[in-house]
Amino acid sequence: MWNSFKNYLIRRLIDVNVNELDFSEYDNSADVEHWVSIYENRPPWEEWNDHGHQVVFGRNLGAAIVSELARKVTVEMKSEIIGGERGDYLNKQYQPLVERTRRIVEQLLVQGGGILKPFVSNGRIGIQYMRPGSFIPLRFNDFDELVSVAFLDKVKKGDYVYTKVETHDLSHDGIYTITNKLYLGQGIKGRTGQERPLSEVDKWAHLDPEFVLEDIEQPFYVYIKTPFSNNKDIDSKLGVSVFSKIEGLIKDYDRIYSEMIREYRLAGIEISVDYTLINGIDHIETSGKKMPGKRKLGFKESELYRVTNSIPGEHGNNNGMKEFNPTIKDESYRKGLNDILRKIEFNVGLGYGVLSDVNFAAKTATEVVMGSERTYSTVADIQKQVIKAYRDIVKIMDKIADLDELAPKGNGVLEVTFDFDDGIVPEKIEGTRTAIEISNE
Repeated sequence: MWNSFKNYLIRRLIDVNVNELDFSEYDNSADVEHWVSIYENRPPWEEWNDHGHQVVFGRNLGAAIVSELARKVTVEMKSEIIGGERGDYLNKQYQPLVERTRRIVEQLLVQGGGILKPFVSNGRIGIQYMRPGSFIPLRFNDFDELVSVAFLDKVKKGDYVYTKVETHDLSHDGIYTITNKLYLGQGIKGRTGQERPLSEVDKWAHLDPEFVLEDIEQPFYVYIKTPFSNNKDIDSKLGVSVFSKIEGLIKDYDRIYSEMIREYRLAGIEISVDYTLINGIDHIETSGKKMPGKRKLGFKESELYRVTNSIPGEHGNNNGMKEFNPTIKDESYRKGLNDILRKIEFNVGLGYGVLSDVNFAAKTATEVVMGSERTYSTVADIQKQVIKAYRDIVKIMDKIADLDELAPKGNGVLEVTFDFDDGIVPEKIEGTRTAIEISNE
């Protein structure tokens, strides 16, 4: 039985670009796509004028926010598995996950949640991080644990796309059921439809349509999500992006910044020069009707000056030249942008001065302490989610090591340690140790 189960732990390449299946009440794909567009600096509020010039553009603020928050969460993170030869083996498999934690947390903050799923390859255990779109949540239990999920995989064969739906379901009585179904769709963007036998695709022909395990305490995957309350759907048990509470502020920032850049571009120093003062021009047949001909100044007219056909002395312009140098409201822009950054810091849970200009940041000792405590609280909440998910994934790795006989049997317990020394507040976040029973059979 265990040999058959190994088939479900072997890593397979997953292309998540095609996901037309929708059989879940937990469908937040539109929200996730929206959050990703902000992260990738292609926000939906970009604007172009009638001449095709972009007038409102993104400034990568969303990526900067989640990157800084992820850095604070993981900058001094250390975690390891301790427990004899077995612990040494598992720790070696575990460390690549620890090293990727910052990237995982950053994606988690963008998309609200993801799944850690073990796989076995050549005697090694790896952990795959799966983003929304490569899986569909199906059911949560009374403890808000995701106990039923569908994993999606696809392959193109000629003009057709085959989509495999691998469903994992853990019942309340410990029955763990894995089912595999294959669907056929036409065209790379075609909608999946007709169910087909697994044998039609070679890479999946060896899989059983259904497999059942008993006395299973947890699924063979871990759903990890942000600690923020879901303000998109108050009844949803799915995680929510950090952008959910600051999207409007990022939009305001981009609009004001774009307006400031536009004013800088349009308000540069420009000199109006009468055409009679330009060297190398052809004779003007009719004054005021024909623009100058040849010029030998070596730069474009719009870069520094503009030629006019006004008469010297007209409108008080006695020397035929007039400077145009408007005042730019740069100080007002900077204060406005900084005020938005401070609001973002507050809503995200960061202290003032992390994103905003330090010259405008909190000055009093009380404000500094409050800002540090706010950052500490936010970072600690995210770290707790990481700790919980990593504890669970180590338990799964331990189980897989038994099923595939990958590591020597243990004689006691495995310990998983976590240490976060991030320097946000004077006190160090205490390290934690988790004991996991080792099988002796």
